[in-house]
Amino acid sequence: LPKDIADLNVTMKITRDNSITDGIAYKFELKDIAGNKLTSFNQPITISINYTVVNGRITNTSVSESEAGNKLGLYWWDGVNWLPVTSSINTSTKTVSGAVKHLSLFAVKEKASLGDKVLVVSNPFTPNGDGINDTVSFYYDSAYVGTAVIKIYKRTGKLVRTLEGSAVWDGKDESGENAEAGLYIYNLQVGILNRTGTVVLAR
Repeated sequence: LPKDIADLNVTMKITRDNSITDGIAYKFELKDIAGNKLTSFNQPITISINYTVVNGRITNTSVSESEAGNKLGLYWWDGVNWLPVTSSINTSTKTVSGAVKHLSLFAVKEKASLGDKVLVVSNPFTPNGDGINDTVSFYYDSAYVGTAVIKIYKRTGKLVRTLEGSAVWDGKDESGENAEAGLYIYNLQVGILNRTGTVVLAR
């Protein structure tokens, strides 16, 4: 936990969710002394989940123990989809870890291929500082290697923001000012992948 959170009188509750049958899932909850849930943070926190091996395979997956380092990933549930978290796998300690800025339901799952599609979440998004849908993230298949470049345009074709090395837009333009509410067009390029779509910014 970040120091400013760790210094508070907080309680962490971690609950196994056995209803998830295609992975190993846990719900993470953090509450302050007054019982208020702390769900989002300015600084990232590290989530780590241990996986178990039964008969040579990772529990609730088709991944063999020898494939764990390449085929497992950390995901979080947004209420509709399981979304990937940039993660690392330690096969010695059998843990999958990732840095996140929120707490919810997380799971160790077999990596899913997005093919040549781009998954945009949350869309629409509402960057108003309330910790809910404040950013929009662009997910693409890890098979495409290289630095992703995402360009955000107004419908008029005017360039609003260029994201390089980051697949998250916070709703600000290149000068750091809040972009206007409305429909925007994105273009994502990484490796041979080149995709264009739309995202809605609501205020």
